[in-house]
Amino acid sequence: MKRILIITMLFGLTFSAKAQGEISSDSQYDTIIAMVGDDDTTQSKMMLQLGIQGGAMLLFMDDASPFTSKYGFLIELPLVFSYQATPHWKLSTGLTYRFQWTPLYYAVTSNSGNIEIDETAQVGKQHGYIYRSYVGVPLKTTWFPNAKNHGIFSLSFDCYAAYNVSEFINLGRVSSNVSTWAVFSTAEDGHSLTPWKLELGLTLGTDVLGMIHGVRFFGNLLPDYKDNSGNKIHTFGLTFYL
Repeated sequence: MKRILIITMLFGLTFSAKAQGEISSDSQYDTIIAMVGDDDTTQSKMMLQLGIQGGAMLLFMDDASPFTSKYGFLIELPLVFSYQATPHWKLSTGLTYRFQWTPLYYAVTSNSGNIEIDETAQVGKQHGYIYRSYVGVPLKTTWFPNAKNHGIFSLSFDCYAAYNVSEFINLGRVSSNVSTWAVFSTAEDGHSLTPWKLELGLTLGTDVLGMIHGVRFFGNLLPDYKDNSGNKIHTFGLTFYL
């Protein structure tokens, strides 16, 4: 599974199709399946965009959480409606499915369904990998300094509200090389991964860097993790879209 994800990210599976006329799309979503507007101007155009994009993440979380990750990967399937208000400004919203995979910073063990940090010697240590799927609604406004070529550079501010529709933790025991799957939503000791996400993001997009098509700075206003002591762990970081 991990190998497939990494290969998918590296190749950055994207599709490019233009349904009508010659236009410049922002690099976040590559397939344009419908467009309404005047072909002679970039103003007042509405587009329905469907595509696939992948990225690598750098994460900054409090080390007190057993769910702390330092990096990860994601795949997004966006269905987005865009309105080109002016040659320099575009508004977007829609529905996005996001699948993300992050290895845990600490080794963890499962004790009767509870997640525990394993700080013992390497013998019997288990390493965890979190797989989470979100369905959410993005709201984004994008500014293009170059009105004729949107691919050169863009600056986007977005808000992404999403719900965690599935989560799994893969525990692989190093000593016996055995991998096990489990579902941990709310453990008996109070540790839990929170289901809601409310991200704010700022994206620098460009098509001139080759493999990397944009860098998004993001922060989750809601905690990703909380325990019965009242500790709330928030996440912020960078996503490099491939």
